[in-house]
Amino acid sequence: MWTRSNKRCVWGLAGWLGLAAGWGQAPALVPFPELGLAVAPGFAPSLFADNHLAADIHAMTLNQHGHVVVSGPGYIKILHDYNGDGVADEATVFAEPQGGAMGLCFDGPTLYATVDGWLCRYRDDNGDGRADGPPERLFPLQAGEHGGHAVRRGPDGWFYVIGGNDARINRGHATLDDSPVRVPEAGALLRVSPDGKEAEVLAHGFRNPYDFDFNWLGDLFTFDSDNERDYLLPWYSPARLYHVAHAQHHGWRLPGYKRGWARPGYYADTPETLEEIGRASPTGVACYRHRQFPEHYHDGLFALDWTFGRIFFTPLEADGASYAGAVEVFAEPLGTHGFAPTDLVVAPNGSLLVSIGGRRTRGAVFRFSYTGFDGVLRTNWQEWLSWAPLERTLRAPQPLEAWSRELWLPLARQLGEEAYGRVVADPLREPEDRVRAIEILTDEFGGLSPREAQAAVRADAPEARARAAWSLGRWPTRNFTPLLLGLAGDPDPLVRRCALESLADRYLDLEPADLLPPVDINLGHPDKRVRLAAARLAAMLPTGSWAQLKTGLSNAVAAARLTGALAAAWRQPELDFKMETLEFALSAWKNTTDPLLRLDAVRLMILALGDYRLENPTMEAWTGFEPGQPLRGRETLAARIRQTVRPAFPSAQVLLNVEVTRLLAMVGDSDPTLLRQVSAQWTPRTTATLDFHYLAVLSRLGGARPAEVTARAAAALTGLDRKLAGEQMGGKQNWNLRLAEIAGVLLQRDPALGEALLRQPDFVRDGNLPLALLLDDARRKRAAAMFLQAVKRDASFPWSASLITLLGQLPMEETRPFLRAQWARPELRDELLLKLAGQPEEREREMLLAGLDSTRMDVAEACVKGLLLLPRDDSPRNLAPVARLLAQLAREPRHRSLRRQTLALFNRQSGQNFLVKEDGAPGEKLESLYRPPLDWFRQTHPALARQALAEAGEPEETLARLLKSVDWKRGRPDRGEALFHERGCSACHAGNAPLGPDLRGITGRYSATDLFLEIAYPGRNLAEDYRPVEFRAKNGETHLGLVVFESAQGWLIQTGPAATLRLDARDILSHRPASQSLMPVGLLRGLLPYDLADLYAYLKTLAPKTR
Repeated sequence: MWTRSNKRCVWGLAGWLGLAAGWGQAPALVPFPELGLAVAPGFAPSLFADNHLAADIHAMTLNQHGHVVVSGPGYIKILHDYNGDGVADEATVFAEPQGGAMGLCFDGPTLYATVDGWLCRYRDDNGDGRADGPPERLFPLQAGEHGGHAVRRGPDGWFYVIGGNDARINRGHATLDDSPVRVPEAGALLRVSPDGKEAEVLAHGFRNPYDFDFNWLGDLFTFDSDNERDYLLPWYSPARLYHVAHAQHHGWRLPGYKRGWARPGYYADTPETLEEIGRASPTGVACYRHRQFPEHYHDGLFALDWTFGRIFFTPLEADGASYAGAVEVFAEPLGTHGFAPTDLVVAPNGSLLVSIGGRRTRGAVFRFSYTGFDGVLRTNWQEWLSWAPLERTLRAPQPLEAWSRELWLPLARQLGEEAYGRVVADPLREPEDRVRAIEILTDEFGGLSPREAQAAVRADAPEARARAAWSLGRWPTRNFTPLLLGLAGDPDPLVRRCALESLADRYLDLEPADLLPPVDINLGHPDKRVRLAAARLAAMLPTGSWAQLKTGLSNAVAAARLTGALAAAWRQPELDFKMETLEFALSAWKNTTDPLLRLDAVRLMILALGDYRLENPTMEAWTGFEPGQPLRGRETLAARIRQTVRPAFPSAQVLLNVEVTRLLAMVGDSDPTLLRQVSAQWTPRTTATLDFHYLAVLSRLGGARPAEVTARAAAALTGLDRKLAGEQMGGKQNWNLRLAEIAGVLLQRDPALGEALLRQPDFVRDGNLPLALLLDDARRKRAAAMFLQAVKRDASFPWSASLITLLGQLPMEETRPFLRAQWARPELRDELLLKLAGQPEEREREMLLAGLDSTRMDVAEACVKGLLLLPRDDSPRNLAPVARLLAQLAREPRHRSLRRQTLALFNRQSGQNFLVKEDGAPGEKLESLYRPPLDWFRQTHPALARQALAEAGEPEETLARLLKSVDWKRGRPDRGEALFHERGCSACHAGNAPLGPDLRGITGRYSATDLFLEIAYPGRNLAEDYRPVEFRAKNGETHLGLVVFESAQGWLIQTGPAATLRLDARDILSHRPASQSLMPVGLLRGLLPYDLADLYAYLKTLAPKTR
């Protein structure tokens, strides 16, 4: 039986069976309320630097002196702790890029950074702590949240760079002829030469990993993001930790953030995940290679989750050619504390530094130190400096970091190559020492000599043999071929994997005859990583060697045939149909009953048919259920596949059932028995995710539906909501959209299904409203009547926009009282108004007037039309919201039709007859065209105008008189700047993470009078980008802030220039766009004319930003 088989099943089954993430059982966290954090026992957090030193931190590293270096919008800063008290005293600017650097790595005084769309190199040759000039651009990497990210110096002296699926890493980045990946897809990992002139792609198929790190064996680990929109759907990919597989595709194939459809880790052509986390937004990753933390944390992996503010830790255990580990929560925020971690580093003293920021949130750096019973002893990390020079180089903490290299590298150069050659050959040395000696020889001394290589491949420790295989791939010695061929047959799978990877990397230096033997002995190996490496090497075989291998595979075990099938697919990626792969897979299927081998066979058949239909699927929900290439004209082939795999369904293996039915859905099947078997998979115990899969399969299958299939499908559809318990209703989720697609097809294929849905005992549930809206007109009206009865019976029946839409099928006289009764629910008002405005009654006038202030223009327009249907009302109080809407529309050229209707309503209610001819007037002129009716309103109803057209504060006429008295030419910018800071303006409108709009060039866009009116009444012309959202919590609290991030589980909001809150969706009763600004009123109160002139003079000095 293959190794890792049991865990492989758990990885695949977690989503299908609703299993929780495989997290370790760590002790309960200890709260630190003063910092808003809960941390693992024995550790204490402290604040190293706060927002005033570095706002909105994106990335962090340590320079060669061990100083913290952080980046954010428009800055790269060095944080200085001059007095050594553990708190930063000052921040100095190292560089000022246009954007925010997403990755930082020092190599001596030189900084490598991913910034402004490039991998760049900043030099500080004079050592003054500031870049000597503009950066040197090395390789393009698209900037952005899914763009170029972390940079690290590797154990071979090259630089490694990771990018997300919008970084645009392509074949142009693979400048080396023997690049492991020639045509990268989605996010990828680059290896860049020390001089920055050459690069190769080491791995690809990632969504959006922000960071990565190396462990003591030189293996790479990263944390990749999920696609939250697909949460709960069968193709949802959770956030996942990877042991990065060299030269392999990790499953993600698409750019952007809206679509998923990644290949799962249980597929034959995809590396398995180290661990699946679930919902998360991965950022920083660091391998702990220090001694201050207890042994449990040594060589383990820390990883950050920005969305939920968690710090994860995963101890790494060797498992064949890869690793195993159970994730633990090391730290997380308390309550609504806005801890949004972006990066982490291990400090020279062994503590963990974690930065927070992102999306204009508070910037800070926290330190996590071990303070347990042996914490004092562990803090004495400098004891390492007293060791003998050789030991100091071999056991340096965090040896790849700039500050560590600054300490051990000069010693290594003094000791010379021979010292490390002796370590490699010494059988009494610990494996860690021999591994590190091999890395130092590879990094600094041009690789292993022939004698050192001979000694390394004979080492007792498999770790040393594996690292020797890696080194020979980086710097091949003259006898490297026989050494690697021997290691390819090593008893240890880790050694085999490394040897096969190096052979493939060096295939241009090998004789064709050398490639076949290592392939032949590893195609059927029980370890998946070994088989993947063997398949890659087999794909490189010359034609004659490939023919020879194929002949041998005809009598090989099923595992070897399947690896051969994968190699065949990789040999000819350009083929739409990969018949060679298909024949291998069909042959292997017939020669095994092992469910895991058959699972691989099914996957390879799907791959042979062109994989998923990622481009132009019939509908989005069918992307993974349609073949990549149409099967027209290949009916015989489709029938052959059906006849081969159909008898194996159903089996006792959930994953095999899932993939067999996916394949049958792709090739099309109308067998009545299969329809019954598929419908029998829905039970009260199956998850909604698994049920959705079989609903999608059923929607692809042809043939008449037997009555039992119809009844089961109806029960499955209506049972989804009960199983999900409302989880599918979160914001930004695709569940209901995709369910509507599948249910719509099922209703078309089965005319009896609509009636069966209505007969379901639990049909009348709020989660089934999307289904009710899909029914034909007659049944939709019956469904609306059923839901109305439920509302009448149960006053607590949950109301929603979908329910209001459904009730719109009924006459207004039946639903009006119930609609009106929901007016107290602010989150429903827009939808209520859209219904009530069509046939309004006089008692709904107040509602329609309130609707004029809606942030949705379609709602405002419906309310204007509704008010025009009501009798004229000449009340000045009711004219105020009409005037307010007219003033708003005069600043928004897009809504010409609504502006015309609003003016008509204004004229009717006021008894005036203002005429406006726009004739395509630009925005500035538009305001002047609509000034007459608004001036009339101000003059006729001054008190109402002040309330309607401005916020509380200085009365507008008082302010107007003050502004007229100002001599704007006599202001002093220096005094104005002081006022700018005294009044708190700089907190939100200056710096690198402003909460309000950029004020540079503001005096060129506004006159002095208009500008100060905007300052006095900040909510009057509120731009949508800066409109806050009001959240009403179940405990009665109200939160007002700008939404920084939204997910199905909650929100991250910015409530002030250095204040971030995390709101759990379970605690929130309602939320809606606010009509008030975060900017406080009264900022001009108490100022004299010369103060205003000074402030204006300073604002004039803020020149527009140029690029």
